[in-house]
Amino acid sequence: MVGALFAAVMVALTLVVKVPAVQTWLVHRVASWLTDELGVRVEVGAVSIHLFSRVALDDVFVEDREKDTLAYIGRLQADIGAFNL
Repeated sequence: MVGALFAAVMVALTLVVKVPAVQTWLVHRVASWLTDELGVRVEVGAVSIHLFSRVALDDVFVEDREKDTLAYIGRLQADIGAFNL
């Protein structure tokens, strides 16, 4: 019973995370957390997550402690399908 419930929750989470609005919301929450933890502004414009294959972030901005641009990346992409676990 617990195994079936766990499997159902995992399937539901997988389906929800495929929704672009949910992906964007999650990434904005992570950027907000990083801003709070690091004490510098961190922003991400858009995200595209293809589970088990690719993650792409657009308009990534990181500010330094003097309020200047530390990093701006127009598109950051990572292929994650090649990872062997």
